[in-house]
Amino acid sequence: MKRALLCSASSVVVVHNHSSQDISASVEDIKIADMIDVAGQLLHIKLDDFIIIGREKHYSFYEEKLLS
Repeated sequence: MKRALLCSASSVVVVHNHSSQDISASVEDIKIADMIDVAGQLLHIKLDDFIIIGREKHYSFYEEKLLS
């Protein structure tokens, strides 16, 4: 969120990889995405998507309708 604030961003997309190649959202991924979403709401910065990437595939919280 610090970088988003410094850039005067109105929204962010968070992307990270799973080295195991299992792109399923873990409990930790869901908790972190929720914390980022709540922090963004307080700062008026929308979390547009939280994406997990693996080899030749991805998991999008937006596409799975997991974001508010």
